[in-house]
Amino acid sequence: MESLMASEEIAFFRLIERLMHDTPEVDLGVDRQGYEILVSCHMVCRALAQLFPQLECQDGYFAREGIEHSWLTWERDFIIDACPVAMVGGPIMVDCRYFTTPWQYLYQPSKERFTCLDAPDFPKHIERVTEAMRSVFQVAA
Repeated sequence: MESLMASEEIAFFRLIERLMHDTPEVDLGVDRQGYEILVSCHMVCRALAQLFPQLECQDGYFAREGIEHSWLTWERDFIIDACPVAMVGGPIMVDCRYFTTPWQYLYQPSKERFTCLDAPDFPKHIERVTEAMRSVFQVAA
């Protein structure tokens, strides 16, 4: 796919890739049951959208209803999945200009508001993730 993409598109994705790779783990503490609060795709995508205004966070389902997920859209031509479901590594970028691929079935936008987005500490968690990324981005940019 890289041969079909502009060098600016590849360079932007590589910047996101480096940022995700270089951002240190963010300690969000523990929940009321004493379990570690994990950084989620919902947090990461909102943080990236704050850092890069050309990206838009999209909530929906991955592969089928029931798997809540967030990803980024860029110029309506690309999906950047910062935290791919059930994968080691990432982010990945999907070229949507050729949407006759299975990708159109995997990323299903939803207007539904997921419960996790309304957690009282969710905005604070997004800010912590954003700050961790911002510290790396200032060096990487």
